[in-house]
Amino acid sequence: MFFKIASHAVGDGYLGINSVTWSQKDPSPMKRSLEKLVGTSYEIRDKRGVDITIPSFIFKLIFAVFQHFGIRVSFKDLKKPSFVRAFLLLPREYRISFLTAFIEDEASINSHDAGITLHQKDSKILEAVKQVVESLGYKCSEIRTSKDGTSNFTIYANSVCEFVFEMKKCGFDIWKVEKRKKLLQRVRRSLERKKRYGDVKLLLKL
Repeated sequence: MFFKIASHAVGDGYLGINSVTWSQKDPSPMKRSLEKLVGTSYEIRDKRGVDITIPSFIFKLIFAVFQHFGIRVSFKDLKKPSFVRAFLLLPREYRISFLTAFIEDEASINSHDAGITLHQKDSKILEAVKQVVESLGYKCSEIRTSKDGTSNFTIYANSVCEFVFEMKKCGFDIWKVEKRKKLLQRVRRSLERKKRYGDVKLLLKL
């Protein structure tokens, strides 16, 4: 849970002096994460969406886990590629947690298959995210640049299917209801096309 919050902060967080403000139209991912950890979340609503403040003590706990694995990171590193690359040194479960949250905030699901395209304004951060994806053995495209200057790359459908099963096995989930529904529909169709009916039955139990 801590590392999902860290990933959300990388994607849509704004660093303050002693806290991070996370901004999204759909607040459910961060709201549910904070409520599970501390019992409440502080939010401000405006016409653009919802801002949620993540207290600094949560990041102190996150950094303590990194330190346990011999990795030194600090609050000022949160929005840097070096922080994302630090996940490469953590156990697989932590990398799955990071990727789950990043997909929730920064990904679109392809209309024609189960592929997922990740977007990010900072190309250096996206390069680091791609390294995390590849460290998990998932196949993806090269990084592209859109006309608006945003960078993106696609995780291919077969790897997305494997990611979904692994995500659920680790106890994580996509909490944006429509995105989760769309993702599971695409994965199911992909499995059915490949006649992986045993995996379809398993998916329906998730």
